[in-house]
Amino acid sequence: RLQLASHALLAGGGVWVITRTRARGLGAVRLLDGATGLAAGKRVVVGGRPTAIVTDGRAAWVFDSGSDRLVRVFPA
Repeated sequence: RLQLASHALLAGGGVWVITRTRARGLGAVRLLDGATGLAAGKRVVVGGRPTAIVTDGRAAWVFDSGSDRLVRVFPA
């Protein structure tokens, strides 16, 4: 179950979703299966305030506006 999804990106049959962790409210990213909506990989905590996401087909790039950094995330 997703908690507070803020941004989503449809790409390659999947949906990349920016969300937050429940316990500490940290920014996180997860890849969902586009057909079932189920997790297609583990949630990756990126911290800060992720506000944008793009993909190159192999990984997602997440911009953390809290620290002005770009984080590369691979589906696990």
